[in-house]
Amino acid sequence: MGEGDLNKHMEKRSMTPTQERWNAITILPGPVFCIYYTFAGLWISQDLKNQFHDVEIIHDSRCIQWEWFPNLVAIPPAPILAVMIGITLHAPFSFLYHWKCASILPPGIRRTTHWSRRMDHSMIHVASTFLSFATSGSWDYFIVNALFSADCIYRQFKKKVRPHVNQIRIGLSLVAYSLPILKRGEFSVFFKCWTILFTAGYFFVRYPVGGWSHSVFHIILAFMPPYLMQVASTLPTSREYMEVAAQCAVLAERAM
Repeated sequence: MGEGDLNKHMEKRSMTPTQERWNAITILPGPVFCIYYTFAGLWISQDLKNQFHDVEIIHDSRCIQWEWFPNLVAIPPAPILAVMIGITLHAPFSFLYHWKCASILPPGIRRTTHWSRRMDHSMIHVASTFLSFATSGSWDYFIVNALFSADCIYRQFKKKVRPHVNQIRIGLSLVAYSLPILKRGEFSVFFKCWTILFTAGYFFVRYPVGGWSHSVFHIILAFMPPYLMQVASTLPTSREYMEVAAQCAVLAERAM
């Protein structure tokens, strides 16, 4: 894509400073939810807790006590942490890029080639890599996705920017972390996730409400983390940690 084409591409997505500030703000609900969900212990299964209510002897060797987060009674499963880490790592870079667009970056090619935009897109690949582990529980699958993401990040920082190719690669990374959900037969969750992604993608591509479309795109994507947390908590990889956490939660309730 030549410089003239890049300028045309960006002109179609021109937004006011106020709209760019809202683009930055609307990226925050996702990571806020993930952090709260993790540290408030909302991932601990009530069904598992019920199974241990009548167990008299429960060992507390793997329980933790944290004054600031009293409901975080055990270390979360790695897939749960992967959702939180992936989504939280991306958010600051997206926020920074949009805030710079609102304040110091003029419309046009400078926004496309600026390092903050490149980092925003690069961290989407980083997030997708973590989510590939969160939905699969497989370190081998994580490594394969990490290698793909590394190549995508390398291409993000090439002198010649190719927005359409970069968007296709981001799309592939979304497919990659959602495929394990389908493989496990969780068709309902898979359908809900892709309903969210397709709806968000419509606002990202078509811009039906003009300069506010990107903020709407972010808001729609904020509905994804609960489903990803649901998938992560039901993986076989998470089972042992979920049982330990349920036992620790029962112990904490008994001590109250």
